[in-house]
Amino acid sequence: MSENTKSKMNVWAVLFVIALIVICGMGIYIYKISAEKQIEIDKTESLNNQITHLQARSDILEDTLNKISVMINEVMTNPTENTQEPVQEISGEESGEEVVVEPVESENVEENVEIENSGEEVEV
Repeated sequence: MSENTKSKMNVWAVLFVIALIVICGMGIYIYKISAEKQIEIDKTESLNNQITHLQARSDILEDTLNKISVMINEVMTNPTENTQEPVQEISGEESGEEVVVEPVESENVEENVEIENSGEEVEV
């Protein structure tokens, strides 16, 4: 072989090695981008699940608030009919169970209760 063909072969070999290095580098870069994209997709799914959970909880709390408002309005509009048992506690689960209102069990309820507030006595 002549010297001209040897130099062409060396140039082609160098270019081939450079092309292989560039292709490997691009493959590694694409793999890293793909892994980062998957991480972001997982984070997005997690955040969407949290949003869904918070919306469901918000709906439950809104329903509870509406029920309490209705009860308060009923007590305020008909105070003589609904003064039998005051409401003590509201219990409900986050899983969407129906809210249960439990009355206070009181045997001796006084009509006039004195409340002391910063040294002043007020009758209720």
